[in-house]
Amino acid sequence: MKKTSKRRVKGVQPNPTPIQERGYAMYFKLMNCILVGLVFVYSIYRPEYPKPKYIEIASYENHIDETEIACLAKNMYFEARNEGTAGVLAVTNVVLNRVQSDKYPNTICAVIEEAKISKWWLKEKGIKMPIKHQCQFSWFCDGKPDIIKNQYVYNQLYNLSKSIIDSNFKNLMDITDGALWYHADYVHPKWAKSFEKTTKIGRHIFYRERG
Repeated sequence: MKKTSKRRVKGVQPNPTPIQERGYAMYFKLMNCILVGLVFVYSIYRPEYPKPKYIEIASYENHIDETEIACLAKNMYFEARNEGTAGVLAVTNVVLNRVQSDKYPNTICAVIEEAKISKWWLKEKGIKMPIKHQCQFSWFCDGKPDIIKNQYVYNQLYNLSKSIIDSNFKNLMDITDGALWYHADYVHPKWAKSFEKTTKIGRHIFYRERG
């Protein structure tokens, strides 16, 4: 009688024996234990990544209205609309830092519109007319009409302004490290030497008081 040989069909594995099944079970149990152990060790010794630092800004106690939102949005637009998101936030940080400072007015609009006033206009017309190029924020009295030409960009900045004010300035990151002043990098004002430089963002260089 001829012996018939068992051939394996290509691509098909024979059924495992009971011994093989027990071996597979032990293997998978071992691997599972190793995996659980690795997860446990990682949970204990995982690296701590640095968290971003936020500055808790004091509550803005005055009544917030659309005028304040518009003031901040216009300042974002005319001062930093071409500076990217970081540039817009940096300029806004300076405004909010001034609101909280004893050296400046305590409302957003008052900070942005602070300027030397013409005595003649005030006396003769009873109007507080800022003197040209004598404002804290140059766009406010540079002699040019304050026309919003890109309404889409302004609407985005207005929504950003509203969200900042509605949040009561809480947990707003101050990327200028407390700056109260800044100037464009293509000018060299004498007053800059009296303060400490904190950072440069876009085309603006930021400063705070020394010490």
